[in-house]
Amino acid sequence: MKEILISQLVNILVAIPIAFIVLRILFKKSILLNIGIIFAVNLILVSFVGIWQSAGYTNKLVSFVIIAILTIISVVLIANMVKKPLQNAIKKVVLISEGRLDIKFDKDKSQNEIGILNNSLSDLSTRLLSIISDIYINADNLVVASQQFGSASQQMSQGASEQALSAEEVSSSMEEMIAYFDLSNNKQSFVGKKQFENKKVK
Repeated sequence: MKEILISQLVNILVAIPIAFIVLRILFKKSILLNIGIIFAVNLILVSFVGIWQSAGYTNKLVSFVIIAILTIISVVLIANMVKKPLQNAIKKVVLISEGRLDIKFDKDKSQNEIGILNNSLSDLSTRLLSIISDIYINADNLVVASQQFGSASQQMSQGASEQALSAEEVSSSMEEMIAYFDLSNNKQSFVGKKQFENKKVK
């Protein structure tokens, strides 16, 4: 019996590192690596408890309690590993969708998918806030430029009115001069005819 237990312990001590290496190769920095490790360790320990019970070292009730405790611990660890970061990501998405971009989000230190998602949401919030700030600044600049353009347009309109008035005055003066010259020419012509007629009469 002791030989079976010793061989099973050796198998466990060999199986855990092999499982870790295989999972590390398959999942690298993924959250599935941690879940796989917890699942593999739970599976190995549960099988060891089963073998221990079949060897007669524990009864079925104790084995069942140990297996239930190991399974509950594994489920709680996996739930905490996945649930909390996902809830954090959901909270960030909800805040961003409500337009609350001024809230600072803590960076997630983990390099798995959920950590990358949380960090990307934080970066998205920061970039959106920056873009909206730029839009406000450009809108203010546009308002100022529009006011300046309106003022310049009003000055140009006033200058054009003044020029039109000056042109009208020049035109009126020209008409007066032409009328004066016409009157002068008519007088000279009339005086010249009278003198000519007076010379003829003599």
